[in-house]
Amino acid sequence: LGPYLRVASAHATGGSGLILATLAAAAYGAAVEVALRLGIQSWLARWIPRSAAIVAAAALFAATHLWADAAGMAAAFTIAILAGIAFARGARWWALAAWHAQVNAACVCATLALALLAPGEARTGALFAYKGGQIAQGKLVYLEDWGWFDRTHADAWLYGQAHDALVSGTGRAHLIWLHRDVRGMRTVARDYRWDPADARDPACAWAMCAGMIIDITSESERSQAISPWWSAGQLSAWQFDDAPSTLYHCLSRAPAELSPPELTPTTDQAALQERWRQEGRTLVQLAVTEHRLPAIADPRLQGLVDRIEAARAWWRRDDTAAAE
Repeated sequence: LGPYLRVASAHATGGSGLILATLAAAAYGAAVEVALRLGIQSWLARWIPRSAAIVAAAALFAATHLWADAAGMAAAFTIAILAGIAFARGARWWALAAWHAQVNAACVCATLALALLAPGEARTGALFAYKGGQIAQGKLVYLEDWGWFDRTHADAWLYGQAHDALVSGTGRAHLIWLHRDVRGMRTVARDYRWDPADARDPACAWAMCAGMIIDITSESERSQAISPWWSAGQLSAWQFDDAPSTLYHCLSRAPAELSPPELTPTTDQAALQERWRQEGRTLVQLAVTEHRLPAIADPRLQGLVDRIEAARAWWRRDDTAAAE
């Protein structure tokens, strides 16, 4: 089920992408069946016994599954033998092509359903492939002395909402954060209040801003965690890199006098993919249920985290705004 799992996971949070990828998998299955029956099997049957032509075509199809384990190759070989026998006994090529297309589409849907329904190898494989795809797209990088960093959490728009509200001096902010699942873009909105006098200098304003951002992104994760299983929202909820990525982004926006971190990301694809192969399956299975501010070995960075934690006493959330 490996290739189907990759297709499903790569598009797990985008409905249109998943549909197109499923159609592509179905079209590939149909094309393979046409090539095997009208091309390989029919041509070989002119020169060798019919049974040998069936076996040869099946062996070729199994060879396209060399990336899989022995069970995957055996399954491919068996299916191709059955299809070859059916063709030799009069089954129409277009019927076999339609059958193969349906099998591929059904496998994509089945593997995604397994990943969505419960923890297990399907979910681990889906998340492993999904994050690997983010690395390939340049969205997930590695920061030395910090860890994996998801660039989608480095959102200037969200930070700008909180910062502009603090600068305005009104003592109120209406923050909006977005996440995507199969249903499309989802919105989480929260209202915050504070005494403008507490934002007395850039350092205090930054700490309050960072705390509110961590709070609303945590609310977004909770919203995903309770989303319908079929929406794929639960797959991306509370991932191992969510809280560290949001926190690092906030730390990097600290005023210059606080010496914000400027860690250099590893962007070399080969190095990132190798590290991911070593760490990925363990990381995607980590159980995370909240965005805690972690203890950091670097005293300077820990001092910034302590400022964010202390600033929680200066703002409060107004729960009258609801997640949509």
